[in-house]
Amino acid sequence: MATINLKNLWITAASSALILILYLTLTKPWPLQSNPQSDVVCNPQARLPARIQTGQESNDTSFYDDNTTTYTTDEPVIDWDQKRTLWFKLHPTFSSPENRLLIVTGSQPSPCPSPLGDDLRGE
Repeated sequence: MATINLKNLWITAASSALILILYLTLTKPWPLQSNPQSDVVCNPQARLPARIQTGQESNDTSFYDDNTTTYTTDEPVIDWDQKRTLWFKLHPTFSSPENRLLIVTGSQPSPCPSPLGDDLRGE
């Protein structure tokens, strides 16, 4: 049985590892630093669904265009379904006016009294 010289085995393993590291470093099989801003061409239209990109919007006005309309809870919403149906008729490039879920969120007008509360005014 032949004996293996441990010194030669160690030198061979270390040399192989060094060659492998140099090969992977010098050939750059993957980008070491990626810059998402320069890698992708930013096209704002690409973010919109195709049905919105048609540019065939109506110039007619609806209650959404009224600058005096507020979205506070002090006044009840009246005739929502009729107003929504009219808006979809004026803007046919959006989804059909089938039933949808409307989620309304909000926050209190004043800071939370607790020091651990949700006051995010940045002070």
